[in-house]
Amino acid sequence: MDMVIVGVIIALIVVLAIVLVVNASRLKPTSVEGPLPQSSAMGTDEAVERFREILRSKTVWAAADPNADHTAFDEFVPKLRRLYPRVFETCELEMIDTYGISLLWKGKNREVAPVLFMAHHDVVEADPTGWTHDPFAADIEDGKIYARGAVDTKCIWAALMEAAESLIAEGYMPPRDVYFFSSNTEEDGVPVTSGSFYQVGMTDAGNRVGTVARQAALRQYRVDGTRFERTKRRRRGEDHFRVVGTCSTF
Repeated sequence: MDMVIVGVIIALIVVLAIVLVVNASRLKPTSVEGPLPQSSAMGTDEAVERFREILRSKTVWAAADPNADHTAFDEFVPKLRRLYPRVFETCELEMIDTYGISLLWKGKNREVAPVLFMAHHDVVEADPTGWTHDPFAADIEDGKIYARGAVDTKCIWAALMEAAESLIAEGYMPPRDVYFFSSNTEEDGVPVTSGSFYQVGMTDAGNRVGTVARQAALRQYRVDGTRFERTKRRRRGEDHFRVVGTCSTF
């Protein structure tokens, strides 16, 4: 009997291995239509300095500390306005739950689904004794910037702002709406901004919903006072919703 059980287990493992191999062999890379041309563009020294200024903001949310100093968050958007004036002149700013940043860059065709780029500007606290450089000085040594948030993820936010600032200066207008969003509570896992600005999706009828804000506890969403509930989640970030009521706020 024991040998029969062992044999069955071995047979199941073999079948599973065959299925995995067959499925893996069917996977093919998706072809890219109209790939972007090669570019020799390089960041400027001025862009590096702007990045360093962002890194010097000690945006530690510290959700567990009721007396946490959030002065750096108060000063963050004014700093961004100074560093990227065209972005803030062109895009519509909405602050989500006080410190979450949402920027809407309106496109030529507002009827098509928008694009959403996300990052977070909060960082984890850093003990200077464990660093070779002050974690909030953004020192440069041997071509490298040493700072908390240099990789996770102020680099993404700075790159988005630099790209938008440059494109706006060139007179570029995106073919569809573009949203830039940055959370202030990602590192603490707090469902405040990261849960408030959740998804850009579609209703079951196929109508564009727009920027969808989530009420985390009920898994519901709102747009301009209309409340939606997600009915089906699909691949490639496309969600389906149904209207469940209206509201002014959650």
